[in-house]
This record gives sequence, structure tokens and C-alpha cells, in this order.
Amino acid sequence: MNIEKIKAAALAVCSWKLGTAWLDASEDESAAVVGHIDEDGNEYAVITVDCDQYFQGQDSLPLAKYYAQANPSAVLELIERLEAAERDAERYRFIKDEPWCSNVADVICHHQNAAWDVVIDAAMKEKP
Repeated sequence: MNIEKIKAAALAVCSWKLGTAWLDASEDESAAVVGHIDEDGNEYAVITVDCDQYFQGQDSLPLAKYYAQANPSAVLELIERLEAAERDAERYRFIKDEPWCSNVADVICHHQNAAWDVVIDAAMKEKP
């Protein structure tokens, strides 16, 4: 999985409002759609989801709801959380695997929690 490609794709369309799914019954046959409904109730469909050919028609709306929830803003938020978790994991491995320098030990021993990340990051950069 290429996170940078996914991030670039989400950034390219993050201004699109794709957070809503509904069953559009305005045509002869209703269709599940993803898009935006504004404050006046105007519907702006961007994606039509049609599962009739592969599954059953009733599967279209749950799939459209999934696409609406997996919108570009949600994807970017998940990537941000993943990157933060990866940074924390790297700090944890550093603390677990390396002898502590005095700055790191002082901060941890004195429960200066707000300073942990900064001090650990600095110590990681100093490591040969």
C-alpha cells in the first residue's frame, strides 16, 4: 500500500463534499448515490453505486454509505493518525532498545510528560 499515493489522491479531491449516501428515487429505478445534500435539501450526487449486476440491488445503499464514510477527509485523518502512531512507535522502540541519555532519563524520571516527545526526538537525532 502506497500511503503517499493515497494521500495525494485524497488531497486532490478533498474539497469535494462526498460525505452523504442516499437512495435517489428520482428516476424510474432508484439508485444508491454518494455526494452532498446542502442545507436547503438540494442533492448533489457524484457517484452512483449499482450492485445489481454483481450482487443484489439492496447491497447498493450499504456500499454507498461505506464510500461516503471513506471520503477524502476521513482518509486524510486516518493517514494523519497512522503517521502519528508510527512516530510514537519509533520513540517507543528507541526508549526500549537504546541506553537512555541523561536528558531522556531526567524528563521521564521527573514525569515531565509534555516534554517526552521533544526530548526523545532530539536524542534519536543525536544517536550515531
